[in-house]
Amino acid sequence: DLENHILGIGNCPPWNPQSLEVCKHSLEKVVTSLAPRVDAGPDNTHQLINEGASAAALKRKATELASRLGPSDRLIIYANVPLGKDDTDPATDQSGYVLELWSGQRPETAGQAISEGTWISTSAFAAMIHTIPAAEVILILDTNNSHAVNLHLLDGHSVDLKGRPEALVSSSGSGQVANYSADRTISLFAKHLALALQATDGSMQDVIAEAVKGTRQAAIPI
Repeated sequence: DLENHILGIGNCPPWNPQSLEVCKHSLEKVVTSLAPRVDAGPDNTHQLINEGASAAALKRKATELASRLGPSDRLIIYANVPLGKDDTDPATDQSGYVLELWSGQRPETAGQAISEGTWISTSAFAAMIHTIPAAEVILILDTNNSHAVNLHLLDGHSVDLKGRPEALVSSSGSGQVANYSADRTISLFAKHLALALQATDGSMQDVIAEAVKGTRQAAIPI
C-alpha cells in the first residue's frame, strides 16, 4: 500500500470579502477528517494557512515534498483559495486562471502578481505538482469558481508525468460558483467533504461522490 501525505492550503486574503477564519476553518475541518481516514500522521500532514499560504511558502513546501516523496507515496492536496482570471495573454496559460495566494494588499493585476511571484497561475501550479515524484496525486480544488479550471489541468500539462494516476476534484461544476454554509463559517463543499470522510465507507471516490451529493442538496441559487 502507498503511504499517504496531505498538503492543505487555506488562504482568505485580507482584501477578500470572506473572513480569514473561513479558509482556516474549512482547511482544518477537512484535514482533521482526512488524516485519520488515510492514516496520515503529523509528519505526513502539511498545512499552509493564510499568512503561511504565500506563493513563496507553497514553493518551499513543494520543494520539500519533491525531495521527500517517491514511488511508495500518495499525495492528497486540498486547496481552499480564491481563483482569479488571468489577465495576461491566454496563450501563456492553458486555463487562464490564477491561484490568489496570500498578500497583504490586492495586486493591481494578475499579470503583475504572477511576475512578482505573489500569485501562481494554475498552469504553474500543475507544473509544481509534477515536480513531486509521488506515485499518485489527488488534487481537490475548493475555490469560488473552480469549475473554470480545465479538468485536464494535470494530465494535459506539458510536463505531465505520463502514466502516473492523478485525480482532480472540483468543488463546483459548469456554470456553478462554490458557496459557503448557511452560517458562513465554512465552505459548503468542505463541510460536506468532512462529513463524508467521517461517515462514508468505501474508496475515496465513494467519499467524494457523497460529498458532491450533500453539497448539491444544500446548495442554493446565488
